[in-house]
Amino acid sequence: LPPAADTIDPLLKAGSKNVHLTLLAARIAAAKKDFPLAEKFYHTLLEAGPNQQAYAGLGDIMAVQGNAVAAEEFYCKVEALHANHVKEGIHDHSFMAKFLADTDRNLIEALRMAEEHKLTKNVYEADTLAWVYYKNGMLTQAIAAIKIALSQKTPDPEIHYHAGMIASAFGDFKSARKHLELALSTNPMFSLTQAPLAVKALQKLN
Repeated sequence: LPPAADTIDPLLKAGSKNVHLTLLAARIAAAKKDFPLAEKFYHTLLEAGPNQQAYAGLGDIMAVQGNAVAAEEFYCKVEALHANHVKEGIHDHSFMAKFLADTDRNLIEALRMAEEHKLTKNVYEADTLAWVYYKNGMLTQAIAAIKIALSQKTPDPEIHYHAGMIASAFGDFKSARKHLELALSTNPMFSLTQAPLAVKALQKLN
């Protein structure tokens, strides 16, 4: 995390307002548990207009700090903004499907959106599809989708986290342990809300 922060620091000091850079800065700060700084970056994003990822990030910060009411307010803003985007003909159903699965909200709608990419060969779309299937209790479909997500050996800890949780639910505890260990060894702070669940799942398996 320190090298990640050092890499983008010159751009931030130069006054860059790039959305992706600011979002990355917020995520790095959150991973370092510097929540005030993370919130500052997320609110900087929101000064330019509503942003789903900023709302979701702020919701996660509130959630891990035990402020469920504030977290719910931000999560509702994510859903409301998505609804507005759909009306305008602009949307990112992959992001929204994963958000709903992560937060256990409206899983039927998450399934409908994720299955728009039912035949995908894209590893990230397949990963989201697998995660949504898992959250809906559709393990056979989840396994088929996660195999596609893992097929290119993409070094993404969240894909391995999902693979581990799916394998565990299916009773393949050896595979579950392998993928959860890989997720946490790659990046133990890959997600504010999901990484602690990965730790608990691995402890239970061990």
